[in-house]
Amino acid sequence: MNRNFLITGAAQGLGLEFTRRALLGDGRVVMADLAKEQGEKSMKEFEKEFGVGKVCFVHLDVRDEEMWKDAWDEAEKFFGGQVQVLMNNAGVYSKNNWKLILDVNLGGLAIGTMLAMERMGVSRGGQGGLIFQTASIASLLSGSLSSAEEEMYTATKWAILGWTRSLGKQDTFDKEKVKMIAVCPDLTNTNLAQGFFGENKEQTKYAMIEAMEAADVARAVEHAIVYGESGDVITVCRDMVYYYPDIQKMVFVLYKGIHTLLVRLGRIPTTQAVTTRQIRLVFGLLVLGMGFLFHFLLCFLDF
Repeated sequence: MNRNFLITGAAQGLGLEFTRRALLGDGRVVMADLAKEQGEKSMKEFEKEFGVGKVCFVHLDVRDEEMWKDAWDEAEKFFGGQVQVLMNNAGVYSKNNWKLILDVNLGGLAIGTMLAMERMGVSRGGQGGLIFQTASIASLLSGSLSSAEEEMYTATKWAILGWTRSLGKQDTFDKEKVKMIAVCPDLTNTNLAQGFFGENKEQTKYAMIEAMEAADVARAVEHAIVYGESGDVITVCRDMVYYYPDIQKMVFVLYKGIHTLLVRLGRIPTTQAVTTRQIRLVFGLLVLGMGFLFHFLLCFLDF
């Protein structure tokens, strides 16, 4: 963690804990946030704890490309060198303003990501680095929210997961030496989560879910930054941390295989769509068949 960090959404919540974790690891941090007053207050508290010269604050609206460039320039000036880790953490949730969700969660993250590739990528004169994206458990699940406007939050988080996987491929890393890693935290005790529930959490279907603390997520994120490979996605739930495998291609190939099998057996023509019910049925039969073969193998070997 002894690196130069630029962290967005750093004035509070997860960003604040990411900053603390980086400073504890002897890193230096430029905190960026739209909340200027809170950000400057948090910076001063960190200065008292870790010393002047370890942390500074820059005002940033992630939707503004020029502010992004200014923030990056300020960070390089503060570090006296390159930003080594960009933590794209800024995000919002709204019950009715879907455009704000889209512009901040995906638009702002996209501007930061592309600027980081431009400044860090070795093919563009950089020294490599790491881009860390804050996604969500909503990147892995869908249909948990209550309205079309709210589900824009889910859409943006799915996009972050897909982009992390895509830019995290080996060819891109070999060319630019920039790692792409994301975190998918479950419900965390932050202002964003409080906005999600409002004052009526006990009346929602999430009433029994106990929120994690931001520090729990930050510890897992530190592990991913130190040990993670490009394209990794770490999932953090209460009392559970694991790397989420990239299963989309495997599922795609499996479904193509099932379709081919059904066509070869004459069950459907090539022009007919295979239903999810048929896929589940064939998959179940394949698993059952493999189970029988395994059983006969054990019997043959006298186990």
